[in-house]
Amino acid sequence: GLTNIRFFNLVSYSELPQLLCSFDGHILFQKKEVIDSVMPSKIIAMMLSGKPSFLYGNFLSESKLVIEKSAGGIFYSGNSIKEFSEKVISVLLNDKKKDSMGDAAKKYAQAHFSDKNILSDFVKMKKTENEVKRSLEQKRFVDHNINIFVGYTDDNPLSVDTMEDLVKIRKMI
Repeated sequence: GLTNIRFFNLVSYSELPQLLCSFDGHILFQKKEVIDSVMPSKIIAMMLSGKPSFLYGNFLSESKLVIEKSAGGIFYSGNSIKEFSEKVISVLLNDKKKDSMGDAAKKYAQAHFSDKNILSDFVKMKKTENEVKRSLEQKRFVDHNINIFVGYTDDNPLSVDTMEDLVKIRKMI
């Protein structure tokens, strides 16, 4: 009987932005017992759509911090689905509030999660003693209290640490 809810088959990654922009808002449920140390990347895509996000999860999560700092949605960690639903509906029925939250989310995501801005900010940061001593650029982020996240990969990433490395990379390009 619900006529205003649509279900979609899987879409390709290239189609995802258009699909996300077609919604009035985004709802994401995370397991409440899980405290994420890394915000799920889908939240960034949701924010970039310019629509408000409604998240349910642990009040200690990174997701909560981002949603609240951005003013781009509502984070809920209570136990009442009715209360959560009422919060979602109250925003979606108020076009001014819905648009304001969506705009705030998009601006925040563009300012804080674009590769260009992150790299630009990094270059402007003062090198730290740890970075110089260890010859590790990652220490600049850590010493400036910016989180970095490390993961495993099956790929062998390329690095440019010497002139020989640079020559090798240029040949590949």
